[in-house]
Amino acid sequence: MMNQHASSTTIKKSQFVTNEALVHGGPMFTDDAASQFGKTAPVTQECVFYNNTNSLNGGAIANYNKYSSMIENRRSTQNEAKSGESISHRLSLTSQITQCEFTRNSETVKSK
Repeated sequence: MMNQHASSTTIKKSQFVTNEALVHGGPMFTDDAASQFGKTAPVTQECVFYNNTNSLNGGAIANYNKYSSMIENRRSTQNEAKSGESISHRLSLTSQITQCEFTRNSETVKSK
């Protein structure tokens, strides 16, 4: 799933299992490069991200550019990426992460 151009997606009680991406974010990628359209603000609540992979950034979620996100009551297990095994944040982000569990996630190349 890709969020951009002032989208305000809310995802509740969902499971993202065994997804694969070649560039960013196994099942979810948010990029607010076009922030002139307004603020992109995805919300995930009570979601499970399990066994997702990515060859670059963010095994489960990759977030880029100027926007804010809210992640609540999330379980993230066995996700893998080159960088940011579960969540990758880049460039002027503000995220609120509360009551989340991150277990057995791995990076294929360690960040410097």
